[in-house]
This record gives sequence, structure tokens and C-alpha cells, in this order.
Amino acid sequence: MAIKSFTHKGLKKFFYRDDASGLAPHHVKTIGFILDAIDSSHHPVDLKVIYQIDSDGAILLDYRDYHGKNIKAK
Repeated sequence: MAIKSFTHKGLKKFFYRDDASGLAPHHVKTIGFILDAIDSSHHPVDLKVIYQIDSDGAILLDYRDYHGKNIKAK
């Protein structure tokens, strides 16, 4: 599933330029895994991040931590 757009400018810089300056340093590794999963996914129902789906892929990706907890890679 193609990633077509981002809401968060830091995510966009990280995805296209590998520039993590707009992200919390302790989230970068996990965010990289998540973006890779979205970008290579064929079934949106398998994904649990903040985004919208249109007919061509993921749009309006955002970066939020609603619970104030650190996101950790598994």
C-alpha cells in the first residue's frame, strides 16, 4: 500500500529524506518500522497507526502519542 501523503511534516521528512530531526529520538526506530510496514502492506486492516485510506493507499499519516507513553519496538 503506497503512502501518498502526511499530516506531520517530521514524518514526511523522515520517510522521504531519512531526516529524523522532527521526531522524538526514542521513537525513530519504531516509526521506521511502522512506515516500512505501511509502505509494504497489501491489506490495510493489518495496520494500527493513524492514517486514512483511499483507493490508492495510505494518506494523511500523522504522529501522535495519545497516552503519553513511549512507543517501543517489539
